[in-house]
Amino acid sequence: MMRDVAPRLKCPKPSTIYGQFLPSLTGGIDGKMSSSLPASCIFLSDTLGQVKKKIGKSFSGGKETLEMHRELGGDCDVDVAYQMLRFFLDDDQRLEEIRQVSGLVHGGGVSM
Repeated sequence: MMRDVAPRLKCPKPSTIYGQFLPSLTGGIDGKMSSSLPASCIFLSDTLGQVKKKIGKSFSGGKETLEMHRELGGDCDVDVAYQMLRFFLDDDQRLEEIRQVSGLVHGGGVSM
């Protein structure tokens, strides 16, 4: 309604920008990074060492044991490191290669 009324009020028409949040480092498909939970996010002021440590401790899509992971493969839909690559790696072919090599294939077996 505001888009119809704005020109009559000599105001610019409002717009909506849709974006996608970075996933929380603690995992969960619906979770997002939140500054109120420092373990769930990366701050611009974090050092490279802090970022590596946080991502290293982030939620993994692997199985409970190495044997289960080799048999069933991982789940790239919940693996936080892989989700970060989806945002920051521009090469889709390279992203798919990483997914295949890492064993993060949904339901596929992996030999390591």
